[in-house]
Order: sequence, then C-alpha cells, then structure tokens
Amino acid sequence: MKLKASEFIVKPGREVSLKKTKTGVKPLYKTDADGDELLKEIQKDIAEHQQRLYAQSTWAVLIVLQGMDTAGKDGLIKHVLKDVDPQGCSVTSFKKPSGEELKHDFLWRTHTPMAVRGEIKVFNRSYYEDVIVPYVMPEILDSSRLPEKIRTSKNLLKDRCEDIVSHERYLANQGILVIKIFLHLSKKEQKNRLLARFDDASKNWKVEEADITARGLWDKYQKAYEFCLSKTSHKAAPWYIIPADDKPTARLIASKIITEKMAELNLDFPKLKSAEIKHLKSLRKRLKD
Repeated sequence: MKLKASEFIVKPGREVSLKKTKTGVKPLYKTDADGDELLKEIQKDIAEHQQRLYAQSTWAVLIVLQGMDTAGKDGLIKHVLKDVDPQGCSVTSFKKPSGEELKHDFLWRTHTPMAVRGEIKVFNRSYYEDVIVPYVMPEILDSSRLPEKIRTSKNLLKDRCEDIVSHERYLANQGILVIKIFLHLSKKEQKNRLLARFDDASKNWKVEEADITARGLWDKYQKAYEFCLSKTSHKAAPWYIIPADDKPTARLIASKIITEKMAELNLDFPKLKSAEIKHLKSLRKRLKD
C-alpha cells in the first residue's frame, strides 16, 4: 500500500479549511477481502512495534482521536489495535467534566490516565474538548469555576491552545510520542450513520439526543475544529486529518500513520550485557537439573 503519513499532516502554521479538505478518497482496496488483508498486515506491524515498546519500556505512545459523532473513533480503536497485547495498551474516553474535575485545571483529568513507558494509550476525545465545546457553546464556561476575569477573556481559547501545545511539547520531552488524528466526516455521511443507529435494533442504544443537538450546530463545530487544528499542530505533535467517509479506508490510513510514527522510534528488544548473559546461562543450567 503506497501511502505516507505526510500526505495527511497539518503543517505547523497552516490555516485549516475543512470545507477544502476531502472527507472521502479513492478506496485503498479493491474488494472487502483485499481491504481486510491489507489491514491485517499493518495490524501485525503495530503489534510488533508494541512488543518492542513494552519490552524496552522507555518510550510511550499517546494516540489522540477527535472527530464528530459517528466519525468512527470507536471502530478505529477496535480494528486498528486489534492485535496488540492488552497488557501494553489501554483506552480512556473523556465525557462531560465531573464536579471533581471542574475543581482542577482543564488538563488535570488527563494526567492520571496518561501513557506510561512501554504503553500505547488512546484518548477517545481528549483535552481538546475543552477548546472545541466552549468554542461552540461559550455559555458552558459559566459552570467552569474559573475566575470571571479569565472566564470572560476573549483570549481564553487561544490561551488554552497555547497551553496544550506547551503540554504536548513537555510530553514529547518526557519520551511520549503524541499521534493526533482527526477523523474528517461529511455531514451527509454522518446522517446515514445516525439513521443506521435508529434502524438497527442492535445499535439503538447508541442513539443520544446530544448527537442530534450537536448535528444542528454542525457549522460551528467545523469552525471550532478549524480553529483548533490550525492553532495546535506543531512539530512535536502535528495533526493528521483523515478522510472518514469510508471506514475501512480511514482505518488503513490511521494504521499506516501509527506504524510509520512508531517505526521512527527505532524500537528494539533490550540487549543484555555480558554479565546478564552469563547469569542467564547459569539459570538455564539450573533448569536442566
């Protein structure tokens, strides 16, 4: 599969226009079976990278997923990371901040579940919600417990973006590879996926009024994401915008980006020192007794 992560990167300083960014591309597979085989190959690559990541236990990987409702975040996690060892991978989903979380700074709730050395961590939504949601619904800040001077500042969201960039640079300096993926879905395809949830009894439980309400604010959300993607794509943690109208294609692109970025870490299994090898041989000898 001839594909490079750089094809989907948001270069630092670029002003993002989602209207000018494709939500669909020519499928990367000829048949469904062909697509499955391509994904299996990359799943194995990611699993191998993860084994080395876990064994080396120096680097960590944080995958940040953002996108409109039904963009395919859950499915991407399920399919792309299918073969990784559960001991070295975990997922945290971020919802509306709790009362306890509102007592702290907006990044606080992401500290405890942050990726640890040797682990792949996935944030299904993230601290970016604290920019996106207030951009669309400024009134939500009324319950934020921020001092009025800060809460009403015109630069609040711009400042938060700067805080996030500084935070991600800090993470990078601690050996955490941050991979940020935005699943770019069209309004038409979102409607089809929402209708499928209504029409399929096994998916009825996924229907939430909030999804329909958010759809009514589609244009505002697009502007919010444009603002966020433009302000927070930087060298240490650039954004990747993936066309998400076709789920298998989106998963192939995401998996390619992940394996390509992990390959750049040059991960390998720990090399034993001569004394350790000698000790290993003595243990093996004892095992024969």
